[in-house]
Amino acid sequence: MVPRVAVIQSHPIQYFAPLFREVARRGEVALRVLFCSDWGLEEYRDPGFGVSFRWDIDLVGGYEHEFLPIARRPKTMMPWEVDNPSVGEALDRFAPDVVELSGYVAFTNWRALAWARRRGVRVMFVSDSELIHPRRWPVRLAKELFVRGFFSQLDGALPIGSANAAYYAHYGLPPALLHPCPIPTDGARFRATEPIRAARRAETRAELGLPADAFVFATVGKLVARKRHDDVIRALLHLPAALRARARVLVVGEGEERPRLEALAAESGGRVVLAGFANQSRMPALYAAADALVVASDEDPYGLVASEALFVALPVLASDRVGCVGPESAVRPGENGLVFPVGDVAALAAAMTRLLDSPETTGRMGARSLALSERHDVPFAAEQFAQAATALAARPLPSFTERLRRATGRVRP
Repeated sequence: MVPRVAVIQSHPIQYFAPLFREVARRGEVALRVLFCSDWGLEEYRDPGFGVSFRWDIDLVGGYEHEFLPIARRPKTMMPWEVDNPSVGEALDRFAPDVVELSGYVAFTNWRALAWARRRGVRVMFVSDSELIHPRRWPVRLAKELFVRGFFSQLDGALPIGSANAAYYAHYGLPPALLHPCPIPTDGARFRATEPIRAARRAETRAELGLPADAFVFATVGKLVARKRHDDVIRALLHLPAALRARARVLVVGEGEERPRLEALAAESGGRVVLAGFANQSRMPALYAAADALVVASDEDPYGLVASEALFVALPVLASDRVGCVGPESAVRPGENGLVFPVGDVAALAAAMTRLLDSPETTGRMGARSLALSERHDVPFAAEQFAQAATALAARPLPSFTERLRRATGRVRP
């Protein structure tokens, strides 16, 4: 019997739409996505990007879905603004065997969890949370109580990488309940450019004023302080003159930090290009124009830009505060990337120097990135998703005693 899976999601998200389409196409589970809001379908202003835009890819085609009536339309899409009182009625109509939740703050997720517990329906969870960046002790204490209690009611989780798996384990989910599944990149969209990638690279570099023979370090994301794009520019300025002459930094994104980054870029002698906001269809060309990706954030639960870079065979330089680093993650130290202490500009410059000085290292790491891309692509994620849902649907529900052990931190190995 094909398991029926209901996914509760706050709004249509560009990374998940290709996954849902592939899951529906494969037919290994019967999928319905219940959206709490229609954010993303029409043009809206993202406070992080600081611009109004609409995603230029299809977010809802190719899979069964519905939009739930919402108590009050959100203003900022913060989790506590999401409340859909009729979610239980929608779940009753679909009668799923498994409900997937993503987050523990939204009222709707608590309603769906309560519905599932009353009916003996399995609940699986997906998030990008990690334990890497520091949290104040009141926050840590609150999470020990609140998150551990919520997680005690779960029947499984889909860790997207090593740091995320450690997060689930810390809050009481035993290894048997963890089913690895990445938040995928739409590899088909990147592979479509392969036949013309060299031409696209040359064209994009010419458009941006990047020399054809320069080594380009890209840093991608909202121009906000926590992304530390300025560290990448400072690292460029820290390079010896001969290496600095060969290197360029490409900043892709928009946001409140632009004026400060522009002022810092002015010190580079034209070696920094701020490309502005780029929509999804533009990203393959921008990655193709680069030779390496830098993820310098001091707080980034995962950093999905690292997964995208895999599909263009880019080595990744990542800070030790991003969740995409680890043996089961997009960035594997020494294999396809290098890790540096967050905020250590000299260490980042040293990592950049290593790539600049060694084409062999750059080529080897880039090839490894491309090989790893298969495990971050939509078909692989769809297979993992279906396997997890099928396993959960067949697994007996934990006893009250077992859930109590998880809630109190007394989990059996």
